[in-house]
Amino acid sequence: MPEQFERTMSRLMSIGQVGAEMVAPIGLGFLLDYYLHTMPWLMVAGAVFRLVGGIVHLIILNQPKRS
Repeated sequence: MPEQFERTMSRLMSIGQVGAEMVAPIGLGFLLDYYLHTMPWLMVAGAVFRLVGGIVHLIILNQPKRS
């Protein structure tokens, strides 16, 4: 495969990973809330935590590569 194609696919997979990283803490927070009867506080905390973390991760991914 051409090198350009591999770089493009790698970049797309990295960006797609951010979406999964943002959903997992919300789901984990929901499950913990359900079992600990703390609705909806842990889910909200997970959402806020991952929103900030996801934005930081996207910023890092979009930084130009240093050679």
